[in-house]
Amino acid sequence: MLAGGCSVTTNTSKCVNDECEVSLNGDGAEADLDTLGGEPTVTLEGASDGTAELTVDGDDVSCREGETVEAAGLSIECTKVGDDEVDLQVTG
Repeated sequence: MLAGGCSVTTNTSKCVNDECEVSLNGDGAEADLDTLGGEPTVTLEGASDGTAELTVDGDDVSCREGETVEAAGLSIECTKVGDDEVDLQVTG
């Protein structure tokens, strides 16, 4: 059990060639995608009501489940959006 005010963030990422599958859970969770060149960082700022708010190397973007957005020269598909969690398909 977490004490009030505490939060846990987790991330997983698996990259093959220029494509990464990323799962971020918790506000502030981030993944460094060094295999995509330039070592881009994707950070989950928050997710609610079916929309994920992300920062990608300083670019703020939002996406809904099934939507693809462009940021920092990357194509980012939000494959699943839940409360404070998101699964992404990131292509460089």
